[in-house]
Amino acid sequence: MALLGGALQVWTACSPLSLAPHTPVPESEETPAAVPDQQETPTPVETPATTPAPAPEPSPTPEPVDQAVRIAGTFWDTQSSSTAEFPECLRNPMTLSGLVRLNEALEPEPDWAHSWEPLEDGAGWRFRIRVNTDGWGEAVPVTAHDFAEHWMALLDPESELPGAALLADIENADAYRRGEVGASEVGIDAPSDWILDIFLERFRETFPVVTASLPLRPPRPANANQVDDCQQNGGFREVGRTDFVLSLTTSENYWNLDGSELERIDLSIYSSGIALTEFGQAELDLMRLTGADVLRVRDDDSFSDAISEAQPQRVIMLVPNLEIPPFDRVEVRRALSLVVDRRRLELIVEGRVIPATRLLPPGMFSAFDDAAAGITADFDVDAAYEELRNTPYGSADEWPAIGIDIPATDGYLDRIARDVANQIRENLGIPVPIRVHDPAEYAEGLRERRYPLAWFDWSYPYADPASVYTELFASWRDFDRPVSWVDQEYDELLLAADTLSSSESRASAWAGCEGLLQERGACIPLVHPIDHYLVQPWLDGLPRDGRRRLIAGQLFGLDPMRRVRVLERAETS
Repeated sequence: MALLGGALQVWTACSPLSLAPHTPVPESEETPAAVPDQQETPTPVETPATTPAPAPEPSPTPEPVDQAVRIAGTFWDTQSSSTAEFPECLRNPMTLSGLVRLNEALEPEPDWAHSWEPLEDGAGWRFRIRVNTDGWGEAVPVTAHDFAEHWMALLDPESELPGAALLADIENADAYRRGEVGASEVGIDAPSDWILDIFLERFRETFPVVTASLPLRPPRPANANQVDDCQQNGGFREVGRTDFVLSLTTSENYWNLDGSELERIDLSIYSSGIALTEFGQAELDLMRLTGADVLRVRDDDSFSDAISEAQPQRVIMLVPNLEIPPFDRVEVRRALSLVVDRRRLELIVEGRVIPATRLLPPGMFSAFDDAAAGITADFDVDAAYEELRNTPYGSADEWPAIGIDIPATDGYLDRIARDVANQIRENLGIPVPIRVHDPAEYAEGLRERRYPLAWFDWSYPYADPASVYTELFASWRDFDRPVSWVDQEYDELLLAADTLSSSESRASAWAGCEGLLQERGACIPLVHPIDHYLVQPWLDGLPRDGRRRLIAGQLFGLDPMRRVRVLERAETS
């Protein structure tokens, strides 16, 4: 179910405390020659007799609260492991851990890597793995080789596992994916069980944040098959599974046994109607709402104090193909952005999205918010006509036929696409048909850049602005990149952002990237989809951002249940 304002910290082994020099006590001191006259002892004053107050009754010791939660509609991800021996094991940040993990500010903290530091001359990063014997279960340690082997498996040209694009910064990673070099040329090296060296094409200050991403967490190795059930290397492990409930309990093999107060998590699969009833009866602690239920719950006063928005972790945009007229003209691209009222898109789907006036949602990275203040996509039809005035497309009659290509999608996203087309027609007089494609075929066409004006739904794969600015728009990200835009000034800002150690300086560089994208019409951001949750009042410690939105952050590698504890629970009705 998230969200990197602070500067990246380089974690090293603890250094000794610096103490002030100790002053020795003198062996003896001379007795003073004379003692000064003492004050006369005052005459005591009688204290009136009082009746002693009765001793207070001891407060009864409160009964301990059962630290178990029941959840529905979220955190249930049966994405299979890449090892055939355990195809059904749950893989999410509660059961599977990586090199680093994220705190609530989306900054990296040690996980199975207790520290990391840059390699000499900025060649990359060295991660130091915790020495352990049972990280995967009895007598199966978590080692640097687990990460190295998993990452090489992701990069294998024949692999269909998700996550290879996250490793594109590694030396020769893309060349290996294309079959141009052998595996030995890839910059991933585990010289021992406890050291992992990663060599990069160019130094990247925030690369450790990328490693927190869920796809980069290695699956359970084959030599762990002597362990019962689904013992992974995270803070929780599976202890039972039925058709409706998967139960987790704390794992005795995780390095940080004191990291969570929860003792059990039950993940329930039920219809939304049943889940709402059980939440109302205090039998569920947390549930994610379906789109239809959001409207139902908003109209029910009994749920008004329990509903929470989640921090957006996606952006939906239009991507014009700059090689196809009329989108080869920057004025046309800017004009299309100016005639779309994002607030109207929010209203037509009754608050299930927020307007995307830039590529990252407000409140996700606080330092970026400050740096990007004022850089927003506007709605201004008059300005759109001014953009087109000196182009061949000053009137609707002069436009070639255009349309919007979209994948078959669920109802409310389809409504957004159709309203965007309607707004272009209403404001510019240009008919814009919607062309719907099979999702798999659409994804292939997007990679091949077949579409003049494409609908693009992007989930941020890790907790850093680079997860959109670099992954989609850097010219060197040419492997399966759906965007045809290339700009040298933009690339220089990206490279500067990657090397800056100050979060504020990086944020300023990212804001410059956002400004160039909008000025030059590389994309047209539309909306950020949001999720809604019901949360019981006794569930304490769920991560929230500065706007009080829940941070789900599963894909980033944030475990939303890590700090959760149960306060005094209401009686079940």
